[in-house]
Amino acid sequence: MSIALKASHVLGQRYVILRQLRQEPWGLVYLAQDRLLKVEVGLKFIGRETPEFDLARKFLIQEAAAAYRLRHPLILAVFHGNEDPEGFYLVQEPFVGESLLARLNRREHFNLPQALHLLDQVGRAVAFAHEQGVVHQALNPLHILTGAEKVKVANFACPHRDEGQVEFLELRAYTAPEVLRGGEVTPQANVFSLGVLGFRLTAGSLPYPLTFDEGFPYRLETLPADLEEIPIPLQNFLLGCLAPGPEDRYPNVLSFLNALEQGRELWRASPRDTRSLWQPQTSISLAEKAKAAAQTLWQESKALAGKLIQKLTPAVTEALGRIKSAPPRLLGGLGLALLTVALIWLGARALRAPAPGPRSAPPALTTPGVPVAPAGPPRTAALPAPQAPVTKPTTPGTEEQYLVLVASYSQLNQAQALKNRLKTYNLQAKTVKTTPGGKPMYQVRVGPLAGKAAADQVVRLIKEHEGLSARVAKIPPNSSPQRP
Repeated sequence: MSIALKASHVLGQRYVILRQLRQEPWGLVYLAQDRLLKVEVGLKFIGRETPEFDLARKFLIQEAAAAYRLRHPLILAVFHGNEDPEGFYLVQEPFVGESLLARLNRREHFNLPQALHLLDQVGRAVAFAHEQGVVHQALNPLHILTGAEKVKVANFACPHRDEGQVEFLELRAYTAPEVLRGGEVTPQANVFSLGVLGFRLTAGSLPYPLTFDEGFPYRLETLPADLEEIPIPLQNFLLGCLAPGPEDRYPNVLSFLNALEQGRELWRASPRDTRSLWQPQTSISLAEKAKAAAQTLWQESKALAGKLIQKLTPAVTEALGRIKSAPPRLLGGLGLALLTVALIWLGARALRAPAPGPRSAPPALTTPGVPVAPAGPPRTAALPAPQAPVTKPTTPGTEEQYLVLVASYSQLNQAQALKNRLKTYNLQAKTVKTTPGGKPMYQVRVGPLAGKAAADQVVRLIKEHEGLSARVAKIPPNSSPQRP
């Protein structure tokens, strides 16, 4: 990676660096001031000290050449490229937003209308590029920029670069299988990438678990486990994008957009009770909201009670003083009158009281679910040893049961190592041997877990401390999960 330029550095005797905007695989992007035109611009810069400078320079020149054909409001504009003794740079549109990948890494969720709108915007940008003869070489969330309710697709000519960083691991899932086998990137390969993106936005997870110790990062032998999280009218649409063979996918992105619109209209026209089955995930449970409201009410009540006591204290003190100064005969009469009133009130209450009914049985005991942690950026501090397990087993049948599928390995010792690390977080981790396509694989799982909220919490914990994008699978009723 190129050495970062400092603020106020002047590049090409014209552009003053203001601040860094983004880190991309083939260069760093800065916000800069054009001293000649007195306007802000974006600068994508790669320094000569970079080991792959010649290769990066080649891709950036291709990007600048392609940009002349890609003038579109949904595509990041590139004005020109230039080279000087420090390196090579592109002068771009000064888009200060962040990548969609950064938002997904913060565990940010999109409701269904937002997800479909974003997918439609990206599809329109890619369709326009295809009409100009340009196919995106690495269509994934890293090259989709968002900000101020705007979307920009960028870096059409720059291929995928696997840098091994945790925040970039899931990008391997967006590459079509024929490209992973050495084939060229075609419009059908972009359709596959759009399908993965659509699944990620609507279901909140990747369609298939990733394998990190093999050249091929995923397996397409089975249906996506989280398919049920997506409304039925959109399931077949996404499956049409994710077909293993390019000939079985939508032939181009225009067909993709037409199918997307049809699926969206079917979802809008579906009965409201069916539509309500799909709800975006929330970062705070209803129980936590009720608890917070109760605490607020209690604090306000204490404050009001304190003010009331302060106002009544002088009056009560004065009344007690008058009673103490009254003659004993008057005090005795007052006490007798109060006793008479109390006896009359108790007698009337006894006459009105209904006959006691049969005692009701005590309410059944339930095990509370694990609350969902508030949404926010992942913490970088080391995880302390929990005082109690994160998940609690419950009686079968009381709640829906879920598994968290963490990762798959071809070597048992690698799976066992991950399982042992997960157990240090007090997770019920296990390894399960599978044979997809006749080849033995070892999958690391956590569970069973009672309730979707508990499973989602485990997914967030694993993402935060292991950098893995685990997914949730619902255990069918009347079945038991496989033992390690």
